Amino acid sequence: MKRKPDQVIEYRISLQDKQAEQLDSLIGAYQLNRVLTPIVTLMNDVTGMVVFLSIVAATGLAGATFAFNVRTGADLAMAELLDLFWVQRMEAHEKQRAETGATGPAAGQTGSKFWSGIIYNLTNPNWSWFEPPPQEP
Repeated sequence: MKRKPDQVIEYRISLQDKQAEQLDSLIGAYQLNRVLTPIVTLMNDVTGMVVFLSIVAATGLAGATFAFNVRTGADLAMAELLDLFWVQRMEAHEKQRAETGATGPAAGQTGSKFWSGIIYNLTNPNWSWFEPPPQEP
């Protein structure tokens, strides 16, 4: 039979402010890595990218809520998949703008291709999803 302890010794580790900040940063980076690693792994596959883009479309993170449709059984490359998403996003966005009565050019309406829209959005950052761009005085 094991004997009960007759005393308890408590150890305390105290961190200075800088060390506490570094530990918080380390914990944050570890948690972010634990979340992003499976997402990036999923997005490396076309099927995983379809799931990811479907979630983005359904939640409205792409500017308009829509159902992302992909031909079943289609052997798509990643570029074709992104172009398909971009076209469906633009169609949903134009439909939403027509329903709300918004006028003026919409973000990324320089073409239906994914990369041309990305380039437009990066070079013209002062736009809104639903309102026309501000007129210069």
